[in-house]
Amino acid sequence: MADEAPPGSPPRAPASSRRRTAARLACALVLAIASVQHAVLAFGGAPGAGRHAVFVGINAAVALLVARWPRAALAPVLVLTLQQLVSHGADLVRSIRGPGPLDVASLGVVVFFPALTLLLAAERRRGTPARPRRGRAAP
Repeated sequence: MADEAPPGSPPRAPASSRRRTAARLACALVLAIASVQHAVLAFGGAPGAGRHAVFVGINAAVALLVARWPRAALAPVLVLTLQQLVSHGADLVRSIRGPGPLDVASLGVVVFFPALTLLLAAERRRGTPARPRRGRAAP
């Protein structure tokens, strides 16, 4: 079997689990890159520098949650997804309806965040069960 570990080594996670983990870590990397991009805009004097500075922290925190604590990341990612869909979704619609070029960044955001939300939801559903509270017996 391809997922079996060599004798004497720790057992491997199934290939599907490794793929989900790789996808989740890739998403965390995208969020980290977005945080750097917002930092460049915020500290480079771009219009809306204050808003960009806020998203430096938000994207960095969400990237850390996605990478290290995916179960805890689902709720903040869901809230961020809704905010991004409202903001970038409106920008995307304006770019489609208007005479200018397609807003590719907004298109990426509108595709990325719902996909990340679905990935985290699927991982949470398939993942390890939550630890029982102290003082309570596991079912």
